[in-house]
Amino acid sequence: MTTTPMRDVVLIGGGHSHVYVLKDIGANPIPGVQVTLIARDIQTPYSGMLPGHVAGHYTREQVHIDLNRLARYAGVRLIHASAIGLNRIERLIYCDDGRPPLKYDLCSIDVGCTPQFVPGRSPESLVHVTPVKPINGFSARWQLILERVRADQPRGSSRIVVVGGGAGGVELALSMQHRLKKELKEAGYNENGVSVALISRGPVPMEAHGKQAQRTFTKLLKNRQIELYLGSPAIEVIENECERGGTILLENGGVIHFDEVFWCTTSGAAPWFKTTGLDLGPDGFIQVSPTLQSTNDPAVFASGDCADMVASPRPKAGVFAVRQGPPLAHNIRAFLDEKRFMRYMPQKNFMCIIGVGGEDAVVVYGGHVSSGAWAWKWKRKIDEQWIQQYQKIPFNDSNAASDDFSKLLSYSYVEVSGASLANLKGLSAKQGPYGSKIGPELLNRVLHGAHSAAIINDSSGTSIGSYRGAMPILLRQDESSGLTVKSKTYSVDLFRSYVTDPYKFGRIVANHALTDVYVQGLLPETALIFAILPRSGESQAENTLMQLVSGALRMFKEADCDLVGGHTSEGPELALGFYVNTSAPPEKPISTPCMSVGDRLIVTKAIGTGILLAANLRARAKGRWMDSAIISMLESNASATVLFRHYKATSINSISVEGLAGNILSMIRSSNEKEEIDNDSRVRAQLQLDDIPQLDGALSLAIQGILSSRHSFNQRAYAPAVTPSSSFQLMIDATKRVRKLENSNARDLVMAHYNMLFDPQTAGGLIASVPEEHADDCLLALRGKGYHLSSIVGEVTPTTGRSGEKEIIFKWNDEMC
Repeated sequence: MTTTPMRDVVLIGGGHSHVYVLKDIGANPIPGVQVTLIARDIQTPYSGMLPGHVAGHYTREQVHIDLNRLARYAGVRLIHASAIGLNRIERLIYCDDGRPPLKYDLCSIDVGCTPQFVPGRSPESLVHVTPVKPINGFSARWQLILERVRADQPRGSSRIVVVGGGAGGVELALSMQHRLKKELKEAGYNENGVSVALISRGPVPMEAHGKQAQRTFTKLLKNRQIELYLGSPAIEVIENECERGGTILLENGGVIHFDEVFWCTTSGAAPWFKTTGLDLGPDGFIQVSPTLQSTNDPAVFASGDCADMVASPRPKAGVFAVRQGPPLAHNIRAFLDEKRFMRYMPQKNFMCIIGVGGEDAVVVYGGHVSSGAWAWKWKRKIDEQWIQQYQKIPFNDSNAASDDFSKLLSYSYVEVSGASLANLKGLSAKQGPYGSKIGPELLNRVLHGAHSAAIINDSSGTSIGSYRGAMPILLRQDESSGLTVKSKTYSVDLFRSYVTDPYKFGRIVANHALTDVYVQGLLPETALIFAILPRSGESQAENTLMQLVSGALRMFKEADCDLVGGHTSEGPELALGFYVNTSAPPEKPISTPCMSVGDRLIVTKAIGTGILLAANLRARAKGRWMDSAIISMLESNASATVLFRHYKATSINSISVEGLAGNILSMIRSSNEKEEIDNDSRVRAQLQLDDIPQLDGALSLAIQGILSSRHSFNQRAYAPAVTPSSSFQLMIDATKRVRKLENSNARDLVMAHYNMLFDPQTAGGLIASVPEEHADDCLLALRGKGYHLSSIVGEVTPTTGRSGEKEIIFKWNDEMC
């Protein structure tokens, strides 16, 4: 059977059923199918362990599954976005981030549910109301509230209110009270400086369970001094205007004051389900058959809390989502292979093990209730065994492809002039370095679909020829004279795909291309795309190209640059580059860079993309690390270049595949090689090594020895010009003394910081030398424009004139302590 992707399976949501499907695909890939996961959050929590995390028994990492790593293991495209619509006629999925719709042959939905808030209100509009579902963002919010409660103690006690008297609300109230009392006691405050209240519309807590469970938990809540407001639902939340907290109004007229509220009521369905035309239940959930297929569309599956099992209705509980995983994985394959389906028949009774804050729990099964420390140990064993099968994935590093994400092809600045347009119109496209050229129809169709400014054709006065491996050259014809007008083209690196989302990949590579233009002080006018598409079916190729082009268009439109055409080829993997045609700005031309003694060196972004991308290819980078790296790579450098020139920067450079050290050396040598510079005016750079901002996770990975394959090239090329101000051993000794580390740990830390100097950057920030008198104002302006990690990392110093002098010297803060 062919392995060329010919069909598309799209998984919407990273719920408990879908994580099983992903692991199943990783262990046994589906031939001829491209699988895509659309997930709002990169780390998905296991609901069964969340109260344990709240109570302080688990760290955040221990209760979350990293979808980025799981998707890497499964060979699945990961789209970090939320689905907001489904067109079942054309089989398209719409997302909330402005991308073109994604095509599917089969889609499966596992997006959970959200608590039903008071009518006409949204919890997102309230500062001190936290919905428990979707639970993906709950952990970060809980940490913030812990800090708030500790900070409030000098001013008085805090009151936490949990709305919802079911099993989830009861367990959450008990867990929160346990954690808050413990935190306050450890901080030296009175543990009674916080109170917890529970609101339930039912006359008793745990109304859906038997009378023994109701009596047990009513007694437990009262013994723990948790205030109970029973028999009346919350109908309104009013936050205070000038101070923290607010009040909750109950249907019976009751008024409850709060500092923080957690909403854990009956769950509702995603609003976009209503527009899909799928059969929905009375509460808006997708109705499914025993095969977990929609009752009116067999190409749509649904599982977990977002689905209603028509043949065997059950309450919303994680146990069903977990057990739906195996039949869902089987039935996805059965649909594609036209084989027999597996019917899922949920058990009528299921066991609940409810944590009560400390290391004990209550077991509820039907009408039976038992409790004790043994129940907690049992629950802990079950939960940890389940989640670890998705956390401890047997990913084989040796199967990972090379992580050299730097340019496959590289061409320097090209200036075209004096050639006859007719001489180039007759050129036939040469075969690119990766394989056969795809016909122009596909690119034209995609450009039309993406609403591009123009399509390349002879009548437009523009022609594309081929040059050194199918590199396009843009020539403009002066209609009055028939002569070709000189056009400047900056050829930007062609990159292998280092993220699996083609839309974001298109945005990142376009941003990288534009940065080269901004640094030169030029204006981007038009751009050409050079894309290598992996071998696939025509539909898959078109949708991939549509995602790439649309992502790139988003960046180019912001820069007032038109994407007007290009070249596509077919090859073994996705690769992309852009050639940007420019013009000089109407204002005064940019002078030749010349760093001056005393200038401060300012960087605009954190470094570390090379390390993170290399680790990600081996499924060693955490999803949240990659998320922050992608956000950084998507940040435009346009405003930063304007600010640097406003504050009289003497030299500006991008931080690119040569690494920070290589790019600083380029600035130094360019300044020192000017004819008017005498020996007394020659400069070098002095860096404060541990002041250089780093992307989250990059230093940790560097300490583990994970580096980009490009790193060794950069180090060989630039390390001879780089030296510590003292010696590596003195830096290590200082680190041991100040940070109280073992020798090996101190050495690893120092060398990791040093290695970051040679880390290749993709769509990195800028490095500029700014006169000392303007540096602080420039830094404030950069941060005000959103470059929050901008930092002064060093200064320009004079050379000593000694033979063999190094051009970059770096210092280490610990040596000053």
